[in-house]
Amino acid sequence: MPPRALSFLPAREDIDLSVPPVWTAHRDSRWVLMGGALLLALIGFVMGTIAGSTGLFEPVVILLVFMLVTLTAARWPGMRRFPVLGELSRWNHRLRLFYFTTDPGSIWRLAARPIVGLFVAPWLKTARAEVRLYLQIGVFFALVFALADLHQVYETGIWKGVGLVAAELAQTVVYTYVFVAPVGAVLLTQQLLARRDCVVVGLCVLNLSCGYVGLRLVDFS
Repeated sequence: MPPRALSFLPAREDIDLSVPPVWTAHRDSRWVLMGGALLLALIGFVMGTIAGSTGLFEPVVILLVFMLVTLTAARWPGMRRFPVLGELSRWNHRLRLFYFTTDPGSIWRLAARPIVGLFVAPWLKTARAEVRLYLQIGVFFALVFALADLHQVYETGIWKGVGLVAAELAQTVVYTYVFVAPVGAVLLTQQLLARRDCVVVGLCVLNLSCGYVGLRLVDFS
């Protein structure tokens, strides 16, 4: 049976990941792929400009890790045997099962899901599960970065240092949720549609390239 947080999923023996999802007929088109590419390009550019203007690169690192896990978790079963990589692989697998059984909606609905999900999560079990999955990865990496920034407490004083670390932790969680959630939905949707690996890799490269353009634009100005 599925974990309690994903209790709306069917039992494991009733899920066959070797066949396309039931929502394939509504989402498997060239226009959906182009819309996803446009959304990833826009998100990448916005992330790049924010990172360049604020110096907050943690969400970019988390997004890069998410992409690497997404590209390898479904192809490398041995990844689960490693301590940290195994947990990331299982988390990614739960997210993939979520999108396999839940229609992700149109591309622009995917873009609005992070914000809408927070408001409807108290009443919709599926929205609550999606929010929880993305917050798990955001909070985990935010805590890792916060531990790495503890030296600020000694350099700037306890109260000011703790405030800076807490502010960066909150920013990392928010930016990770707002940006990684729609990117993750697009990438996993395309992966579930049995796209060739080069298509998913191309979407990742497009997102990162537009992020670099946004970063350089801020630096240039």
